[in-house]
Amino acid sequence: MLTSVLARIVLLAAVVVAPQTVRPPQVVKPPQRAVVRPAGAPDYDLAIVKILPEFRWDGGLSESAFFNVMLVNHGQKEIQQADVTCTMAGKRFGSLSGGPTLTKGVPKPFGVAVWGREAVDIAPGTYPVSCKVAGIIQPRGARDANPANDTAEGTVTVGPRPKPDLVIRGINLRDCETRGAAVAGRPLCAEVSFENDRQGAAITTPWTVACEIAGLRATGPGLQPIDKGYSVSSSVRFDKLPAGEWTADCTLDAANNLAETSEANNRMSAKVVVLPDASTVTYDLAITGIGSALAEEVDADRHEPYTKLEVRLKNLGTQAILQADVACTLGTTGISLFSRAGWSFKAGEEGPFVVMAWKRLADIPAGSHSTRCVASIVQPKGVTDSNAANNAMTAAVIK
Repeated sequence: MLTSVLARIVLLAAVVVAPQTVRPPQVVKPPQRAVVRPAGAPDYDLAIVKILPEFRWDGGLSESAFFNVMLVNHGQKEIQQADVTCTMAGKRFGSLSGGPTLTKGVPKPFGVAVWGREAVDIAPGTYPVSCKVAGIIQPRGARDANPANDTAEGTVTVGPRPKPDLVIRGINLRDCETRGAAVAGRPLCAEVSFENDRQGAAITTPWTVACEIAGLRATGPGLQPIDKGYSVSSSVRFDKLPAGEWTADCTLDAANNLAETSEANNRMSAKVVVLPDASTVTYDLAITGIGSALAEEVDADRHEPYTKLEVRLKNLGTQAILQADVACTLGTTGISLFSRAGWSFKAGEEGPFVVMAWKRLADIPAGSHSTRCVASIVQPKGVTDSNAANNAMTAAVIK
C-alpha cells in the first residue's frame, strides 16, 4: 500500500513540474473585396465618330489618295495604334498609318488611303462611304469592348486630280567638253535646271527640254518620271555655234506632252558669249574720216565752252572693240584734241567719235589746219591691232 501511495506522489510532482507549451494567438485576415469598375468604363472602347468629307490627292509617284475618319477612345487606357478600313466606289481603303495615339475622350482624325491604279481610277464626284474599326494593334492583345460603335457611314467628295507644274530655275551655258567658256566651232551645252512644284503632282509622262540659240534649235533627251518637289537638270547640246553674243531661249515640255497647272513658268532666256576660235581672232580699228571743220559747244556739267572735232572710226576686225581712243594734233598750233570717253564698236560697225580741247573756238587761229589723228584700242587690254597702217589719218580742218 505504501508503494502505491509513493507512486501517486511522484506522478503528481511530475505533472506540477512539467512546462506547458504556449501557442501564439491566431491572426484573422479580413475578407478581400473584389475591384469593381464602374459600368461603361472598359479598358479599350474605340469608336468612329464620323467620316470627314474632304478627299485629298497625294500627287506623288505612289499615286495615293486618302480621306479621314474621326476616332475617339471611350476606354480608360491609351490606344497607341489602330486599324480602320473603308469602302468607297468599290475600292477598299486601308489605314494610311498607325494613326495618332488615342487617349480617353479626345477625338482625332485618322487617315485611310488607296494607292496606285486604284487611286487614279477614281473620278470626281460625291460617293457614299462605309467604314469600320478593323482592330486595335497597339497595345497588343487589347480588345475593343464595344463593337457596336465601330462602324460609320457618310459621303466623301472627290475633286479633280492635281496637275504637275514644271518651273524652270536657271540656264548654264558652257563648252560641253572643257566645261569652260563657249568657243565657236565647239559643242555648247545648255544645262537647264528646273523643279516640279511641290504643290502639284508627279510627272509620269515622257517629255523633253528644247533650246534655241542663234537660229539653231536643239532638244535634250527624254526625261524620266519626276516626283513633286524634286529639282532636276537636263542638258541640251549644240554641235557648234558661230562666235558672237547670243540669247538662249529654253522651254520645258516644248512639245506640250504634259497637262500642267501653268505653262507660263516653263520658259527662260539667258545670254551667252561664244568666243571666236583663236585662229580667226582679229582686231582692226581704222580711221575712215576726219571732219572738215571745228565746232564749239558748252559743257553741261562744267558750263565751260570747248572746241570739238568729229572723227569717224570703223571696226574692221572679227571681234568687238570694247573701248577705242583717238588723239588729234591741230596743225602747227600745238593744240591737242582728245576723247573724254571711249566708245565701243562691234565687229563691222562704223560711227562718229568726238575729240575735244578745253579752248574757245575764238582762241584757235583761223585758217586751214593740217590735222593728224591716231586711233588706238583701249579695251580689251593687251590685244594687237592687226593693221596699224589704218590707225592714223591726216586731213585739213578749217576754223
